Amino acid sequence: MSEYATKLVGPTEFTEGCDREPIQFLGRVQSHGLLMALDAGDLQIVRVSDNSERLIGIRPEDLLGQSAPSVFSGEFRDVIESCLHDLSAGKNNPLRLDIAVRGESVTFDGVVHRTGDCVIVELENPRTEAHARSPRGRVIDQHFEFVRGTLADVAQLSDLDEIGQQITRAVRGYTGFDRVMLYRFEEDEHGVVIGEDRPEEMEPFLGLHYPASDVPQQARKLYCRSLLRLIVDVDDPGSPVVASDDRQARVPLDLSHAVLRSVSETHIEYLRNMDVGASMSISLVQGGRLWGLIACHHRGPRFVSYERRAACEMLGAVVMGQITAAEQAIAERRRAAANADCAKIVQAAATRASISDALVEYERPFLSLVEATGAAVFIGGTTRLLGTTPELKNVTRILDEIENSVGGPISRLERVAELSADFSQFSKNCCGVLAMRFVNGDAILFFRPETVRTIKWAGNPYREVEDRPASVSESDSPLDRLSPRNSFAIFAESVRGRSVPWTEANLEVAELLKSSIESLLGRRADEVSQLQRRLVSTNDEITQLIAAVSHDLKGPLVTCRGFIGLMADDLESGKMDDVRDSATRIDQAAAQMNRAIDDLLSFSRLEQVARSRSRVEGDQIRRYVLDRYESQCRDKGVNLEVDELSSAWADFDGLCRVLDNLIGNALKYGCGSEAPKVTVGGSSEADESRYFVSDNGAGIAERDHDRVFQFFQRGHSDGEGSGIGLASVRKIMQHHGGRAWVESAPGEGATFHFAFPESEIKK
Repeated sequence: MSEYATKLVGPTEFTEGCDREPIQFLGRVQSHGLLMALDAGDLQIVRVSDNSERLIGIRPEDLLGQSAPSVFSGEFRDVIESCLHDLSAGKNNPLRLDIAVRGESVTFDGVVHRTGDCVIVELENPRTEAHARSPRGRVIDQHFEFVRGTLADVAQLSDLDEIGQQITRAVRGYTGFDRVMLYRFEEDEHGVVIGEDRPEEMEPFLGLHYPASDVPQQARKLYCRSLLRLIVDVDDPGSPVVASDDRQARVPLDLSHAVLRSVSETHIEYLRNMDVGASMSISLVQGGRLWGLIACHHRGPRFVSYERRAACEMLGAVVMGQITAAEQAIAERRRAAANADCAKIVQAAATRASISDALVEYERPFLSLVEATGAAVFIGGTTRLLGTTPELKNVTRILDEIENSVGGPISRLERVAELSADFSQFSKNCCGVLAMRFVNGDAILFFRPETVRTIKWAGNPYREVEDRPASVSESDSPLDRLSPRNSFAIFAESVRGRSVPWTEANLEVAELLKSSIESLLGRRADEVSQLQRRLVSTNDEITQLIAAVSHDLKGPLVTCRGFIGLMADDLESGKMDDVRDSATRIDQAAAQMNRAIDDLLSFSRLEQVARSRSRVEGDQIRRYVLDRYESQCRDKGVNLEVDELSSAWADFDGLCRVLDNLIGNALKYGCGSEAPKVTVGGSSEADESRYFVSDNGAGIAERDHDRVFQFFQRGHSDGEGSGIGLASVRKIMQHHGGRAWVESAPGEGATFHFAFPESEIKK
């Protein structure tokens, strides 16, 4: 809320008094029409305005207590009784009611609605038979053409100023008022004229601002409930509504929806001070909030028929839809552009080592997202300043003050000096602040400079209450002392110490940016966590490798050293056969070391496996197994069976290495039976694609089921392997997010299983 608005809409004596004024219970009606309140049960007249004798020739006391159908015979009675069956939304209004007045038939427009236990009947626009019998269809066509034509013209426009000019021009031409304005309420509830049509000789009001107190909250609520308000003559003293007895008189009659409802003295005085003789207001309601008014002013009295008022009310409702659509289209274009820029910035940040570096690289589009001129980025323990900002120490102080005194993850200020008077020293360049705070403690501050604005008010907005007349005592109530300002001479005010307000659109973009960066920060945190887990796992593996290398490679080295010593002795003694035997054993030990080193190198490269995954069809896997192992098994006398296999989302090379290790082990260790057999099969489960390689060899004890997947561990003491093959299988499957395990028992063969997540296939 801006500085001037704070002064204008604060809890002043005037606005508080206006908000308490019971304007729907004034107990009077405008005297150009007649109001009757009927008991909803028996249609007895329980209240009537005291101008009945002038309008229909019957005194109020002769009407009160009477049954309305008995007083008004014929068509009046039939019409009232028929419309009582459906009073919703005044769908039957206006009624054409012919009443005999002093021997002459007079036609009235009747307006009927219900409030509490009463049916309100209002009569207005009396005319004799000669004027009343013009073809109604032609009148309706005129009103329809007005609404249709105006909407057609407005539909071609997207600029709000152009829409305002078109609407005011059309309404003025249709209603005959001297001046018609489109009046919009700002976020701080003060109003501004954004469209106007008037005669050249009248002073222009276009662009003028009006304080929020000019339309008190009580009046705003009524504007939202009753969408059109006509005041025919501001000099009309009104006609009191009298009751049939004291019991009725003690209960105020709610005239919120009465078209004849009289006007509060405060508002009458306000209109007189503006030299207005008659007025009509068409409410523009958006989402339950009073967005604005189409305000019509006339220099003298002015009556508008119910049909024309209904057409204006309809136009207001539909035009509000057009205005909303225009505002939404503008907002959507801005939102789409901001979303596209936000996506580019976040995408760039996702590929950089530092999010802050990406924001610096995209400084201009980053600042333009919320129309800022500077920003301070506190992310990842570093601070980066972009554009025009205060010094770093002052930026840090601002952030501290916001965290201490302003709630919410996103907050906005138009005047940074509100946080601390010391901040006014740099408010010229950094006056407005939009702060985004993330759940992890990081933050981004956007800055805007001071913007000096000249606002033209219709009169001095700070003189809301005029001096009280001497006749008013100090003991009188605030309502007795109400007196609106009487000068509407243009009052120009320069507003300093504030930035351009942060709009709802700015906040929406900030929320999008915040959630996008927060998501990126979350992914970064997950990546760091995963990396830390991988580092721990790698450290464990390195520890195991060091222990395994020191143990398993040390054996061949000891063998080599021992036989080298023997060779020296045998060479001195000339035992050449023994020398050759020692050389052979040294060569075998070296070969064993070479295989172990190759397996270690192969294992170290497993980090690259599973980085390029795709759908691998089951037929492709089956063909690989048969092409590689069918002839080899035939030569060894091993029966190879390969079942139908399901597809997997995997790195094909990694999958093949798993099969090579498992089938290779089966051929080495599972062929000791008389009829050796190796089976490759699989199945597709609910959450994973499973495969297995089984043999009918010696089997593995249950205590060794997990150990065989560790470095340099073998399931058979007489095997020739390095002890790295099954560790590689488990590592490859871990990289795929899958698993590997064995089912076996001594003498029953072994079945090695491996499974890939089914969710990956769906992705």
